[in-house]
Amino acid sequence: MPVSIVTAEHYRDYVERLVRLLGRKPFGQGAYASVFQHPTYPNIVVKVYRKDRGYEAYLAWCAKNKRNKYVPKFIGKARVFRDSDHNYIGVVFMEKLTSLTQRDLLTFGRSIQKTMKDLGDEVSGDLHFDRDEWSLLAVHHPDPDLRAFSAFMRENWEQEDIKRDNLMKRGDQLVFIDPLG
Repeated sequence: MPVSIVTAEHYRDYVERLVRLLGRKPFGQGAYASVFQHPTYPNIVVKVYRKDRGYEAYLAWCAKNKRNKYVPKFIGKARVFRDSDHNYIGVVFMEKLTSLTQRDLLTFGRSIQKTMKDLGDEVSGDLHFDRDEWSLLAVHHPDPDLRAFSAFMRENWEQEDIKRDNLMKRGDQLVFIDPLG
C-alpha cells in the first residue's frame, strides 16, 4: 500500500480533523476504526483505521475475492498515511451496508450449526470456531463463497473476531466487514 507522510498527529487527532472536514460524526466506531458517511455519495462510507495487520490481511484477501458475496465492496484501494511519529493511519472507501439484527445473526449461526452437525461436529451458534472447524467449513460447506471465506479464516483463526459488530448486510446477504482482531 502506498505510504504518504502527513502532519504530526495521532489517529484520534486525524479522525477528529476528518470529522471536521466531512462535517459529520462517525456513525460507526470501534477500538481501531471510525466509519463516516461519504460527504457526496450516500451509498459510500469512509473507514479510517489505525494500523491493523489483521484488517490489512483481510483487505488484501478481499481484493483477490471481489466476487465473493460475503465480502464488502471497496472503491479503489486503501490508502495508508504515516505521521511524523511513524503511526500508520489507513483510509478506505466502501459500500454502505446496513446493520445486522440479532435475528439475522441467529439465523446465520443456525445454518452453520446445521452444516457442522451434518459433518458430525457439534458447535454453538456464536460463529467462534477453531482451526479444525474452519477447515471443515472450508472443505464441506455447500456455499463456495463461504468455503473460500472459511479457508481464509482457517489460516487466520487465531485472530478471529467474528461478532455482530463486525458483520453487516447487503440486502439480505450477510457481509463480514472486519473478521480479524
